[in-house]
Amino acid sequence: MLVNLTGTGPTTGTHLTAYGDGSLPNVSDLNLTTGETRPVLAVVPLDSNGYIHIHNANGSVSVIADLEGYFG
Repeated sequence: MLVNLTGTGPTTGTHLTAYGDGSLPNVSDLNLTTGETRPVLAVVPLDSNGYIHIHNANGSVSVIADLEGYFG
């Protein structure tokens, strides 16, 4: 799926990773500094149940994920 992923108000520097099935990939989709708001457009595979997983590396952060498109 094509998703606009936005992180806002992180309590510390962090990165977000969006992924489908399997282990957490060793990459980041969005890097954030404390208090920053930043979007990124990402292509993310769905898991076997039709979901995506979003991992936050540090602290806490609000996340907005807007579906922009679907490939199938």
